[in-house]
Amino acid sequence: MEFYHEMSMRFKDLPRSYKLKKFKKNINVPDITKTPGTFDGAQFSFKDILETMAKKEIEENKNYYNDNIIMVKVSGDGAKYSRTSSFCLLSFTFIRDGSNLSVLDVHSIAAIKAHESYEAFRDGFADVFASINQLIASPQITVDGKNYRVKIVFCADYKFLLLMMGMKAANSKHSCIWCTISESNRHDMSKTAEKRTLQSIKTSATNGELGCKNAPLLNLEPDDIICDELHLLLRVMDILIQALINTAKAYDANEAHRLGQRSIKATEGPLIQSLVKTISECGVHFYVWEDKKEDELQWPSIMGPAKKKLLKYLPPEMDKCQPSGMVTDIKTLWNDFSTIYSNISSRTPSYTSDQLQGQGIKWIESFTDFSKNHPSSDGYDPEKVSPYMHLMVKHVPTMMGIYGNIKQFSCQAVEKKNDDAKKTFFHGSNKWDPATDMLKRGFQKNSLRHCERRKRPFEKQDDLWWYKGGIQESRRKIPRISRQ
Repeated sequence: MEFYHEMSMRFKDLPRSYKLKKFKKNINVPDITKTPGTFDGAQFSFKDILETMAKKEIEENKNYYNDNIIMVKVSGDGAKYSRTSSFCLLSFTFIRDGSNLSVLDVHSIAAIKAHESYEAFRDGFADVFASINQLIASPQITVDGKNYRVKIVFCADYKFLLLMMGMKAANSKHSCIWCTISESNRHDMSKTAEKRTLQSIKTSATNGELGCKNAPLLNLEPDDIICDELHLLLRVMDILIQALINTAKAYDANEAHRLGQRSIKATEGPLIQSLVKTISECGVHFYVWEDKKEDELQWPSIMGPAKKKLLKYLPPEMDKCQPSGMVTDIKTLWNDFSTIYSNISSRTPSYTSDQLQGQGIKWIESFTDFSKNHPSSDGYDPEKVSPYMHLMVKHVPTMMGIYGNIKQFSCQAVEKKNDDAKKTFFHGSNKWDPATDMLKRGFQKNSLRHCERRKRPFEKQDDLWWYKGGIQESRRKIPRISRQ
């Protein structure tokens, strides 16, 4: 806006900037009320905002809704905004298979100033959850005199899903939302467990058993709860990267002992340094440091795009940074996971749900057998099989069988919505009523989406440059003046 103000001062035929601000301010924002409970928060009426946005959605995509069915994905996310402020947001999106969702397709419902907890969700989002449950019980809305059937699904990160379903943490004995598998049996692909239903979760919560301690906040069957493919990638990659670091660290310690050398810091081991260098050469900022309390090497947080880059470029370079006797099996693990994830994150997967499950079972078995085949490795033990790895094999194929793909439910746009809310908190609010400011600005931005500049289409034609290391090699040749 500052840039436009300067331009309007120079070119008098442009509308004055204060008029644009006034126009944006006067956009008809639906009524905002305080959320129930003791937490600071603001909310739209879910029924009103859904019908308002459904009307616009149907007008813009008339051909898609000929069958009079609207699928609505409800999502939630929480984040720490500052040292003293954390916010939780609820939003919804209309699902159109085949279309790429952006942050402007995500519509905020409510925001509360609180840490992620069952009590905060139960009290702060009580009105919203009551409206959603009413819509689940009577799945119909009327738009321009025409009735539409509404299908509600819920997608979020695993912590949010567990809290919303009234279950214990992900490290509890029975942490799977979709079945009653125990933590000790998660790695064993021959074990089967009872499928959960909404009624069984409510019964378990009443009895305080099988990982359930509170009543679910939404009356959704587990089949209508979707795993987010992005968080699945992040958490599984964390385990694979940790295994690389632990194995390199163990190899350096064993070699130093074998050669009778004095003990050195774990971060100074030859293989650890090779691993750091190799990952850095893949275009990912990476280093390690020693956590003396936990006696483990830590590394900086790696975002989704960087982890996808590692999944693509690191396996061919494993010879440089892992023990020679393990390299082949480690490459196989990474390449097979890449194949599985590419199907999970595709709108047109090449595997059927049964084929995907079969490949996933083989991958888990290879992962758990790794420590038996390579006793000197560290990080591939059966207990390392996480809830995300379990659901990737046992439940994601079922979800894909029901919905065709789960890419359409990705929460990437929801994460971006949270980033926009954080920007509003720091740069678009005087902190007097930040939750209301987040909802207002988000609604205004969505209302003005038709004013956005259309980006010029661009096709990446040189595969050697974009995908096979050309651009990375070019960037490496740029001198780093600050490090010379």
